[in-house]
Amino acid sequence: MIGEIVKWIAENIFTLDPITSITIKDLFILYLAYFLIALLPALPFIIITKKKRKNITLPEILLGVPLEDALFRYLPLTLLGNQGAIYAHFIWALLHNRIGTIIFVVIHGLLDLRLWLGGLWVEAVFIHLFHDLVLFVITKNFGEEES
Repeated sequence: MIGEIVKWIAENIFTLDPITSITIKDLFILYLAYFLIALLPALPFIIITKKKRKNITLPEILLGVPLEDALFRYLPLTLLGNQGAIYAHFIWALLHNRIGTIIFVVIHGLLDLRLWLGGLWVEAVFIHLFHDLVLFVITKNFGEEES
């Protein structure tokens, strides 16, 4: 059983294989799997840091997500191909400046990257926007804002 789970994670999470077709249901299942698997190694660092962070605003999300995807996915993919998009993914992750967040973004961002590599950019932008909106709602209702 454990072996099957590890195999599924290796084949479906820690891979750069492009996703070329996906249903909405399967997209959300993958989103949740990526979220949980990314959270496991990142959470200890997030807890240890305990550094308050500035809550992002709704307009920043609505403008930032398409801009991030354009700069770190569309342009590298278009100008440099798949390899450029892969390198840009890791650069984008490093820009998140906290070790816990970097770990989370490296792993969870693979879903967006795989969608982009497979030509499913609408789905990639949608799931990225969905994720940021979920975090916005959580931090708005349960997080502490930086003073």
